[in-house]
Amino acid sequence: MNTQQRMAGMLLAGALLTAGCSLLPKEAEEPAIDVTAPVVTQREVTAAKRGPIDSTVSVAVSFGAERQQSLYLKTGGRLKKLSVKANQHVEAGQLLVELESGTLPNDVINAELSLKLQQLTLSDLNAKKGFVNEPSALDLQKQEVSVQQAQMNLDQKRESLANTQLYAPFAGTVLTVAVAEADQVDAYKEVAVIAADGPVVARSKVDDSTAAQLSVGQVVKIYPSDGDPTAVTGKIVQAPPAGATSGDKYAIIAPDQASTRVKAGRNGKADVVVQSKADALLVPLSAVRSFGGRQFVTVVKGETRQEVAITTGLSNSQYIEVTQGLQAGDQVVSR
Repeated sequence: MNTQQRMAGMLLAGALLTAGCSLLPKEAEEPAIDVTAPVVTQREVTAAKRGPIDSTVSVAVSFGAERQQSLYLKTGGRLKKLSVKANQHVEAGQLLVELESGTLPNDVINAELSLKLQQLTLSDLNAKKGFVNEPSALDLQKQEVSVQQAQMNLDQKRESLANTQLYAPFAGTVLTVAVAEADQVDAYKEVAVIAADGPVVARSKVDDSTAAQLSVGQVVKIYPSDGDPTAVTGKIVQAPPAGATSGDKYAIIAPDQASTRVKAGRNGKADVVVQSKADALLVPLSAVRSFGGRQFVTVVKGETRQEVAITTGLSNSQYIEVTQGLQAGDQVVSR
C-alpha cells in the first residue's frame, strides 16, 4: 500500500468515528444545586423580673355628651313643621317637630267645653241639696261619673294632640335630624338625637363578659382616633347595671381633665384597668406557650434549655404574671 492509499484510509476512519459519536444519545444535564443558606429563627432571651402590672380590657368608644337621648314621636303622620337642624343648640321645652294634626285642636276645644258643661251640671245639682227639688244620691253619682268621663275624654284628646308635637327634653345640641318637611313619619322611629349641655364623655356598648368586669371608679386609658398614640386618662362613671339586657349594656367613661382630643362625634378605644398588682413576677406574653391545658416557658441555663411548667395570673397586651414555676432573674425565651 502506497502512501496515498494509507492517507485516504486514515481520513475515512476519522470520518466514520466522528459520525458514530454524533449518533450516541446526549447525557441529561445535572440540575443546579441550591446553595441558599437556611433561615435562622431569631429568639430573644429575657430575664423574668418583678414589677407592677395592670390587667386591662379593651372596648370601643364613641364620644358625646354624658346625657344623650334619641327623640321620637308616639304617633305617625305627615310632618307639618320642622323647627330644628343638625348641630343647632336648643332650649328645654323648645318645639322641634310638629305633625299634621287634622281635627285634633278642635276636638280638644270641644272636649273642654263638654267637661265644663258636665261640671256646671254637677255644681247645680249640689246647689239644690236641702231644697224641695233636692236631687237624689243616685242622680249626684251619675253626674259625678259624667264629669269623670268628660275629663278622661279631654285627657285623651290632649294626649293625642301632644303626640303630634316633639319638644326638647332638656337644653343641648341636636346632633342629628333624620326627617325633612312633608315626610311621612312612623311612630317610635328616631327623629333626632340631642346631647345635653356639659362635658364630653366616652360611651361604650359592651358584651356580657366585659360588662361583668366593669365597675364605677376603674381607671381607664382613652385613645381617641386622631392619630395621637398617647392616652387621655379617665374613670368609669357609669357601669352597666346588673339587670340590663344584653343589648343595653353601656359604660360611660369621663376624662380626668377636659381635652380638645375628646370631641363629640369622634370614635376611639379605651383600655379599662380591671385588676392591678404593684409587685408581680413578669415575663413577656410571647414567652408563654400552652399545651394540654398547661402553660410552659423555655428557660435558658448556660448552654442548655429546659421546658418549665408555670402558673400564671394577671396579663395585658405585653406581659403576664407568673405565680409559680419561675424566680426573678430566670432567663426565658420569647418568640
